[in-house]
Amino acid sequence: MGGDKQPLITAAVPVYMAQRSLARCVDSVLAQTYQNLQIILVDDGSPDDSPQICDAYGAMDRRVLVIHQENGGVSSARNAAIDAAMGEFITFIDSDDCVAPDLVEQLLAASRRFGGGIAICKVTRRQEELSLGLCGEGIVYTPREAMRELTLLPEEGPRFEGWSVSKLFPRSLFSDIRFPVGVSIGEDLAIMYRLFDRAGKIIFVDTAKYFYDNNPWGAVNGDLSQKDLLGILAVWDGFCGFVRERYPELESCVRDRAAIGAVRYYCQMCGGGYTGPDIQDQLIGRVRRELSGLLRGKRPFSCKWNACLTAVCPRLLKAFLAACGQWSRLKRLISRRDAGRQ
Repeated sequence: MGGDKQPLITAAVPVYMAQRSLARCVDSVLAQTYQNLQIILVDDGSPDDSPQICDAYGAMDRRVLVIHQENGGVSSARNAAIDAAMGEFITFIDSDDCVAPDLVEQLLAASRRFGGGIAICKVTRRQEELSLGLCGEGIVYTPREAMRELTLLPEEGPRFEGWSVSKLFPRSLFSDIRFPVGVSIGEDLAIMYRLFDRAGKIIFVDTAKYFYDNNPWGAVNGDLSQKDLLGILAVWDGFCGFVRERYPELESCVRDRAAIGAVRYYCQMCGGGYTGPDIQDQLIGRVRRELSGLLRGKRPFSCKWNACLTAVCPRLLKAFLAACGQWSRLKRLISRRDAGRQ
């Protein structure tokens, strides 16, 4: 960083049931080329050995602050870290994941290079793709452009998503913004559009600095409850209401994306055998309300086809997905049985 002042940067790590991956995560933070760090490990009432691992790191390195609290969910843990943060900037790292050694250094340099704002790096699902240095100078987004990115589907090639990880935020942005406690899916998106709007400038660094480990025990991979689904629907409603007032040209994009999400969640419920008629009716109703706009938009054909099936013949789709789910479970049972015989 040369002779420039090195501001304190807080790295916030929420910890729950992470004993298998926690050391890898924390070691990658301790190995940062940027050393002026405050590392906050928030033990969210984890029943495994994670609390002891956190305490061991706290005793080993003075930069590590350990917070123990009763289980309140990832939003509660991140909020506790925000409240305890002393850094001028803050970055969030999930305990399942790990980061490149120069993540903090490069994101801070990008923010400074373009005069402040939120800096974002590329996320990879292959740890070996983490790299040192930069592939490019960075791409600057306006808040409107960054929010549009949040409405894109994976197949539409967004450069970044609404996750809190892989980003470096000026801590001042959180003066009156916190993650919504009780929301287990979409809690990042619930505040990301507000942070983008407040930052005024978003810088994307197209180099993989953050490894996202697709933990099969994570919330996004488990069975969805009615509370989960009501929470994510409320998040998209909040996003839609926000852009309606401040960026009305984005409203149709947000509404389309929310409808596609409703299709996905309906299919996930049916395929998993979860029957919640009230929430299923809400999902189907949302798709039906938005179907005409979705069909006119520039979304992939597969999304439009699935939306049509959900809106027009949901019972047939449900029966098909339930059968597929039963077949998948049967194949897993057969595979386990055969493995046991070997």
